[in-house]
Amino acid sequence: MITVEAESDHVTVEYMNLGEANGDAILLVGNVKDIHIRGNEMFDNSRQGVSIVGGKSIVIEENEIHHTQGTSPQFGIDIESRSYSSSDIEIRFNHFHHNRGGDIVNTDGRNVLIEDNILEQGEGNQYIDGPLVYWKNADLTIRANEITMLSVSVNNWNGIIMYSGDFEKTNPATTYIYNNIFHHCGVYMYKGADLNIHDNYMINGHVCFKEMTNLTLKDNKIETTSSDVWAYRFLQVSGSASGNKFNDVLYTIPLSSEPWDGDWIY
Repeated sequence: MITVEAESDHVTVEYMNLGEANGDAILLVGNVKDIHIRGNEMFDNSRQGVSIVGGKSIVIEENEIHHTQGTSPQFGIDIESRSYSSSDIEIRFNHFHHNRGGDIVNTDGRNVLIEDNILEQGEGNQYIDGPLVYWKNADLTIRANEITMLSVSVNNWNGIIMYSGDFEKTNPATTYIYNNIFHHCGVYMYKGADLNIHDNYMINGHVCFKEMTNLTLKDNKIETTSSDVWAYRFLQVSGSASGNKFNDVLYTIPLSSEPWDGDWIY
């Protein structure tokens, strides 16, 4: 529908209704920079709300992005640079709902800030991947968002999941996840490193880590009335943990420089 490409710079897309595109409502591709996407409604688009295939200094704020479905990956916002690079991206004060694949995916973006967004599955919608997905060589800060799931996705009840593999993490940056509220979902990261998760509040949620190094887990609070909630789960994880609570009771997690297993479900 709208494509900003090549060396384009200082472009603003604001206060528009962008709906029913066969592909993306907005596509950013190449070496674009200083792009501002604000106050739009993006709905019923087949592939994505916004695709970022290369770009720098991008702000996406105060948009409503919903009912993305039809052609994979079907996300609200997708950062996937291919032969380009994507960095210095702010995604804030947006409302995501009824997006079939998920709401935000960051494959390789660097210095990405995701803050003060509402990410919700939406009545009658079924997530495929889940609300927020990133890959381990991306780096980002995820703070002050509210994330809600209503039913299980292919990635289980994970509001934030880090995709990984047997390849090395080559980006030394730390990803930060803090001051978020989770409803009926949690976080799962595996085969990675350099992660700081603190001061999150989870209602019927969990934190789950497998084969992770340099994890900091501090002052998170999980509340549940369900015996099926995973709560705190670890397999071969090293780092540090303090001040975490489960149903208002301090939960001891003896992380150290040596890999530790605790409460893992096989």
